[in-house]
Amino acid sequence: MTNKFKYGEVVFINGKGKISNKLIKSKIGIVKEKEYYYNDYYVEVFFGQDDWFNENDLTRAIERVNGKTKKYDVMIVSTSDGINKIYESLKEISKDNKWDKINLKKRFSKSNIEYCALGWNNTYWPETNKSVMAINNTIKSFRANNIPYQYLIVGKNIDYLKREEFIENDSNVDVVDISVKLKI
Repeated sequence: MTNKFKYGEVVFINGKGKISNKLIKSKIGIVKEKEYYYNDYYVEVFFGQDDWFNENDLTRAIERVNGKTKKYDVMIVSTSDGINKIYESLKEISKDNKWDKINLKKRFSKSNIEYCALGWNNTYWPETNKSVMAINNTIKSFRANNIPYQYLIVGKNIDYLKREEFIENDSNVDVVDISVKLKI
């Protein structure tokens, strides 16, 4: 059986204490221990007396994420030279290579320059992943090497948006548009 609240977790208290028999409303405390038979928690109350409270009298002050990693849609548009640099940096990484998981590859040319768009749909994109770090480091070098690019990361629930671009020297890489349908 797991605890609803972890030891050391910050909680809001709205209920009656077992020791003091006083009603406490909207106070903050820290969980110290649990009594399993009655489902009561001993809480260190800020600016008050420590007391035992029923599990139903406590609510989390900070919601847990439960280890779920968010998914993103990612798009990179650049010249063929830029995409080749990304490929070379990812080729050095043997494990969990993001190049193998590309959902969209599209090539196009304008004014005798070849461009490429790479896309990952519904993918994990943690900043600590070696291949994501390699892509980010390679893209950081594009501006110094005068390589145009557009780099978009969009959260699946449109809760996150990161847009980086260097289009001053070549606006042909500005081809990605973000749109959202709103329904009532």
